[in-house]
Amino acid sequence: LPIWCPNWISLAEDLLRQDMKNLRLRQGEVRSQNTTFSNEYTSLPSDFVMMRTLRLETSPVTNLQYMPPELMDRVYAASVSGQPKAFTIQGNAIRVAPPPNATFTATLTYYALAPLTTTNTTNWLLTLAPRLYLYSTIAEAALYYRDDELHDRMLAQREVMLDKLMTTSGADEQTGPIRMRTDFAP
Repeated sequence: LPIWCPNWISLAEDLLRQDMKNLRLRQGEVRSQNTTFSNEYTSLPSDFVMMRTLRLETSPVTNLQYMPPELMDRVYAASVSGQPKAFTIQGNAIRVAPPPNATFTATLTYYALAPLTTTNTTNWLLTLAPRLYLYSTIAEAALYYRDDELHDRMLAQREVMLDKLMTTSGADEQTGPIRMRTDFAP
């Protein structure tokens, strides 16, 4: 195999992560318990694709509401610390607001796709749809070799595989757009 093969796989995985945001397959859902928030920012898991839910394990349980970063900045601009009520994603971190006044334990439910490496030789998507990985990787290789015809054929095959996944693999019920609340008060 060419020495560029790992790069093509990595580029294909970037494309597949974007696909996962639209597909929302149950097989890619991960629940991470015992995540702690003691600061405003907490690192995202390395296999993170997209958040589904974030809840604090308080009594009663507190489901945090998603807010875009700009709205969170406006709503919680003068906020003092307390129990978080909302979250957003900024870069490679989860940001909660208001900033925590204590350490809170949370459960994250998110869509994940672990990258392939020399030590991690498979993941749920490669097991479920190996051809999707293959077509995505060949499409990236075709770009390198400037083979537009092959690239277009592989992208068409990818679309067929994505359609099959959507209909046969149990896409999440929430396939429509995520609705965002804008009636928050700090």
